[in-house]
Amino acid sequence: TASGAHLDTNIEAALKAICGSLGLDYSALAQWDKATELFVITHSWVVNSNVSGRRFSQRDIPWLAFSMFRGKSLQFGRSSKFSSEAAKDVETVCHSDIESAIFLPLKAGDQILGFVCFASSRPDHEWPEPFGDRLNVISDVFANTLARNRSEDELVQTQERRVLEADERFRLAIESFPTAAILADENGTIIRVNSRTALTFGY
Repeated sequence: TASGAHLDTNIEAALKAICGSLGLDYSALAQWDKATELFVITHSWVVNSNVSGRRFSQRDIPWLAFSMFRGKSLQFGRSSKFSSEAAKDVETVCHSDIESAIFLPLKAGDQILGFVCFASSRPDHEWPEPFGDRLNVISDVFANTLARNRSEDELVQTQERRVLEADERFRLAIESFPTAAILADENGTIIRVNSRTALTFGY
């Protein structure tokens, strides 16, 4: 939809602006798809690359998924004492050149919608507490925006489904007529007939 495309543009512009202002070279927003049970990168900004569309199961990134589903932010640095499993998850989501990264869950109420991450290839990059707090605020904005957009999409889908159901009930009602039934619009154009019409008039 037009509103969905506008939202996508705004989120990717925000990711780019954040990376530009903080000297980062990687950012990605991944949404959790309940139907496929996969994290899907739906928005990203990466220097000289594009990672949107990449998908990960919980088995692909177990360390990261465990923390995100518990609503916990994570900071990763190769100079810190992280396990090889943690480093593998970061490389799976980002790439092998990443030296430090921060992952923030996208929370809307009690629901985890996915995560957003920012990363740097600079070995000396750090994530001081005030810095992380600001990014947490940004992740909350992303989460609330996505949650609202999902609610709007679900409302539209519900309305469309109700229209289709009403149309089907009307079709069945016309079809149940014991005689020929012909419906025309205000210009006299026939828009619906039942099967009795063909039997009665031969067409």
